[in-house]
Amino acid sequence: MIRGGGDEILAAGGNADVFLALLEKISDDKAWWSNAACLGADPELFFPESGNNSRNAQRICATCPVQKECARDGADELYGIWGGTSVEERRTIRREAKS
Repeated sequence: MIRGGGDEILAAGGNADVFLALLEKISDDKAWWSNAACLGADPELFFPESGNNSRNAQRICATCPVQKECARDGADELYGIWGGTSVEERRTIRREAKS
């Protein structure tokens, strides 16, 4: 997914149109995105409101051939599900990497 896109999506209230517009900004170095399992999925699954379940998004990610690329690209994102990881899981990964 697009680095920094989570802030824009949050500011738009998780609007799927904003998400789709951000996808159009993908550069050639993000060409892997065209193989993503979530390509036709509801974008709102990947940006659940606080306290809502992210399991459906994570199930899609579990089948994705580019899950690692997505997780790597979204490692610093503060919102959403990226490569099957939640915000909390990414925080833990970053914290452990610093140790």
